[in-house]
Amino acid sequence: MKNVLKYIVIFLGILILCLLTIVTLTIFYKYKNDDDKIMNNITLAPKIDPSFSIRDFHINKNEVHLYLENNSNNSHFIRVYDRKNGKLISEITVK
Repeated sequence: MKNVLKYIVIFLGILILCLLTIVTLTIFYKYKNDDDKIMNNITLAPKIDPSFSIRDFHINKNEVHLYLENNSNNSHFIRVYDRKNGKLISEITVK
């Protein structure tokens, strides 16, 4: 009986250490910020014409959403740019 209890205690101790290691590594990888380096400058391609004014913007993890208004004909666009390289992903005409 003592040998069985001894093996159960050793097994549970090893299991606790393994699970503690897994939890620690998971927390470390979750809060690692290598993907989300702060970018100060983004060069947009194609560039925004001077006839457009930026009404609003929103930054997701990998995308920059710009809400643009054309001052000459009062049309509205939403442009989505890639955050890393600044290339145009899509353009939506709102008005």
